[in-house]
Amino acid sequence: MNTYPLLVASLLVAPSLAVAQTSSAGSTEPVIAPAATTPGDARPSVADKSWSLSIGPTARHYFSTDLRDTPGSFSLSRFGAEADFGLNLGEGWRLGVGLEGDVSIYDFDGATALIPGAGGEPFDDVYTFRAVPRLSHRLDDKWSYTIGGILEMSGESGADVGESISGGGLFSVRYRFNENFSLSGGIGAKSSLSDSAFVFPLLGVEWQITEKLRFETRGLGAALTLTLSEQWSVALEAEYDRHEFRLDDSRAAAREGVVRDSRLPIGLSATYSPTPTIDLTVRGGVVAWQQFRIENRDGVEISERRSDPAGFVGGNVTFRF
Repeated sequence: MNTYPLLVASLLVAPSLAVAQTSSAGSTEPVIAPAATTPGDARPSVADKSWSLSIGPTARHYFSTDLRDTPGSFSLSRFGAEADFGLNLGEGWRLGVGLEGDVSIYDFDGATALIPGAGGEPFDDVYTFRAVPRLSHRLDDKWSYTIGGILEMSGESGADVGESISGGGLFSVRYRFNENFSLSGGIGAKSSLSDSAFVFPLLGVEWQITEKLRFETRGLGAALTLTLSEQWSVALEAEYDRHEFRLDDSRAAAREGVVRDSRLPIGLSATYSPTPTIDLTVRGGVVAWQQFRIENRDGVEISERRSDPAGFVGGNVTFRF
């Protein structure tokens, strides 16, 4: 098993769960938790509201790139929507549910070696739905923790739904040293569509470096954000993007097999907030690392291929209530 993706995930997941326990408003990664805001942000505090809701569309396009050491190239467009609902239960307890759905549209050209016998287009459009319920408890001004679950369904349109479901859970503890610095850690586990579940540690940092500069994690990513004004901010971002999905039964060599598309995009984003409850974000950058791993339904590897670096552009809109 490739341990690099697990290491990245362990370093980036925990803070996003911990932020849900004591955050102020604003959600940039609603699947896991709302992201904390910087000082001077005009948004209302989640702690002052009995409930919160964020929702919005997302889009990203990865430009065409060649597969390494094998024929073919591909591009990818991904369109989706995200939502997050939170409810204060009193006495430091908060219930949250994050939802995410997207469609991944692959455009292959001559990629004949990914799945032998499948032709130049080894798989079709992929549909993914993910739900992350969580329960957070603030013990005092320093300590808090979150228990979360993960339910995911991902596959081609003709894939067996029951065989396309995976799930897991996370437990994270957060310690707030002061108003500018927090550490969090815990443990997580998630099943796989083709082999046994994996268990991984969770480690993370939240750091308000200056009044306008902040480092934080966002889902399976991290960002260094500079606040330019009440309406504008820019960020240097990196994230680990892993999509695992079930194939249908139309390919003899990989009937009901599993594909893992893993990548590491790094780039810049700019966010404009015309009101305290609306964010408009555009981003762009380069995919520094990408890999396909394709297995049959028994978890036996069929192929593993990497691609050359490629550019990407994207954006999202977030509405908060």
